[in-house]
Amino acid sequence: MKLHECIMRTRLLVSFCCVPILSVSATISQLPTKMEVLQQMALVNNYYMTNNAISAGTNDWVKSAYFTGCMEFYKVYQDQKLLDYMTLWAEKNKWALGVNADKHGADGQVCGQTYIDLYRLDKNKQEYKIQAIKECVDNLIANPQESIDDWWWVDSYFMAMPLFSKLGDLYKDNVYFERMHAMHTYSKARWKLYDETDHIWFRDSTQVPARSLSPNKKKVCWSRGNGWAVAACVRVLNDLPADHSYRVEYVQLLTEMAAALKACQREDGFWNRNLADPEHLAGPETSGTALFVYGLSWGINHGVLDREFYLPVVLKAWNGMTTIAVHKNGLLGYVQGPGFKPESNYPLNAESTWDYGVGAFLLAGSEVVKLAEGEMPEVGDLPEPPVEAVNINVTASTYETGTTNTPEKTLDRDFNTRWSAEGEQWIKYDLLSEETIATVDIAFWDGHKRKFNFSIELSTDDENWTEVFNGQSGGNTDRWETFYIGPCKARYVRISGKGNTKNKWNSILETRINIIDVPTDINRIESQTAVTIYPNPASDVLNIEGTDNGETICIYNDLGVKVMETWNRTIDISSFSTGIYFVKVQNAVFKVIKQ
Repeated sequence: MKLHECIMRTRLLVSFCCVPILSVSATISQLPTKMEVLQQMALVNNYYMTNNAISAGTNDWVKSAYFTGCMEFYKVYQDQKLLDYMTLWAEKNKWALGVNADKHGADGQVCGQTYIDLYRLDKNKQEYKIQAIKECVDNLIANPQESIDDWWWVDSYFMAMPLFSKLGDLYKDNVYFERMHAMHTYSKARWKLYDETDHIWFRDSTQVPARSLSPNKKKVCWSRGNGWAVAACVRVLNDLPADHSYRVEYVQLLTEMAAALKACQREDGFWNRNLADPEHLAGPETSGTALFVYGLSWGINHGVLDREFYLPVVLKAWNGMTTIAVHKNGLLGYVQGPGFKPESNYPLNAESTWDYGVGAFLLAGSEVVKLAEGEMPEVGDLPEPPVEAVNINVTASTYETGTTNTPEKTLDRDFNTRWSAEGEQWIKYDLLSEETIATVDIAFWDGHKRKFNFSIELSTDDENWTEVFNGQSGGNTDRWETFYIGPCKARYVRISGKGNTKNKWNSILETRINIIDVPTDINRIESQTAVTIYPNPASDVLNIEGTDNGETICIYNDLGVKVMETWNRTIDISSFSTGIYFVKVQNAVFKVIKQ
């Protein structure tokens, strides 16, 4: 047997305490926790908010579609800064509609969806907040001949349909539902936008087969256009009364589209820009994918779609977006720019990002988090998401003789190379220092055609090993699969392969080890400070004295994970588990025992 070794060094990492974790069965089909979903949502949204200051004139569809997602994020996680950000945007725009909204322009009307939701959150129910959008929609109802043809392109379904359903629900007035359905039915039939055979949509009448085909002579069914349709459908269903006669039609529409989408999902979890032609500008696209995840997740959560059949589709897509499209700093990539067909704003890449893409991602997360495991964290209790460990040595028990399928290929971020070895063999990663490991991502060669049998073990000394996973890969992708194994402290990670469902070979394309990255100073206990914390030990409340009001206080658990950030000087810790915590105030860190 050969021992092959390679060193990859690009940056130093921090280390801190942790505790062992029990073995779990985790593949791409495993549900993430609610904490993990919210972490990804917050990461992406915080980056967006930091880089997009609110100003007037931002009530166009590009910005407004973002706020529909921000609102759904707020509904599942009531962080005041989200509500403040949305309210400031509405006030800067004077609760007015976008360009051409009063001239039957659906793109200028979509901002009204967030205005209506903000109004519903307003205890005082200030009518001026929805005056413009209500007058606009009421005018469309009062002038049916003029408005019947407003929705001639599929994007308009998302932009405008939910306005009618939201107002119908708000005022308990069936007139809004009736008019919405009449406009939808007319457009669907008049422009023949819905393919009754393949159950996907053409963006507008210029893209029906008689007028437009792909370079491969196939239909053109634009991904994001279909995403708008799916999202519109579930937003309308969310508002329609449970016994309303139109629910049957919209439920059928959602189930038809869901089946069509499942059939054309990419191996990496995304959908191509042209759903009808996998070779037409093939590649990941985030905005359409996120809208599909939103619709499919909603369908599962509301019992419309079969959970066992569609949950793997959702998780595969969510995993794809969070491992491929989401950058470490929160930028959301692979978002196709504004347009109306697969070629619009071509090419796109990992840096391509747009407001509505972030909104779509937040819409998706708002439903995925309801599918996820665990308890919802309290507002302010979201630690930073894990980061990739990149300071690694890799060794293996052997590799395929006479090939270049060596272990370092699992760290080169090239999905065209791999490590391969036959029989019961292992590959081991040395992080060079003890780290708190949260997850391990693995991409298996031909992983979409077979399942690999393997275990994951952790060690702090390369002698004593703890098994944290023993099972199979998902068998439905050759891209990243996430295995939740922590948080657990270790320096070494060993993956022991036992072949796959077709033969005795172990073949890994890429491995990514994700650690919890926290400030290094939480282990530095300082006593030379005017700050006082009492009582200690504490069971219900911690009191902080000797620091100014408004100064941030951070509390970390014994894993180094931030569990609270607050400005209060009297802190309720009654919900904390018993154990050791570290309270960081100014430049001092205090060790506190929770009884």
